[in-house]
Amino acid sequence: MDVSTALSTITTSTTHTNITTNTTSTTATNTTYLAHDSIGIEANELMMLLKDEIGWNLFYEFCTKEYSAENCQCLQDIQTLQNKITRMNGKKRRESCKALQRKYFSGESVQQVNVSGRSRQLIKSIANSKVIDLETANELLIRLRKEVVMNLRDTFSRFILTDDYSDWKEMMMNPESIFKE
Repeated sequence: MDVSTALSTITTSTTHTNITTNTTSTTATNTTYLAHDSIGIEANELMMLLKDEIGWNLFYEFCTKEYSAENCQCLQDIQTLQNKITRMNGKKRRESCKALQRKYFSGESVQQVNVSGRSRQLIKSIANSKVIDLETANELLIRLRKEVVMNLRDTFSRFILTDDYSDWKEMMMNPESIFKE
């Protein structure tokens, strides 16, 4: 199966799942909306934390203690690659994706990151192709980034219970409070 076919198969499966999910009852849908609202708030706080240097450092330290620092490192590598990918030729994109695959997504990876079997197969397929077009590389990186962020959300749900998080959030919400003590 070529890379384009693999991507369209995954997209089709995802669409089918969403269509199936939307056939739930009204009561279930209302409950789902409430759950999505709290998930959305938590996801927004995580994104805010990841964009802030102090927040990132606190979270990375927490992830290290939780033995999940590889998710932070992987996210950084994906974001770095996303920023550089448009300036690369197809061969360089393949080499970069292959390096990412070896570092985080192969069975032998020391810093192995948990992603779906489909994503693992997709990155392996793409990394083993001769060249990678820009659209395919971008779609792959977006997919991997979403899954890595999902892993980080799990760790984040524990991090928000810490004093470090409370202090960081207070500083973000009330910057003037830094100078009061």
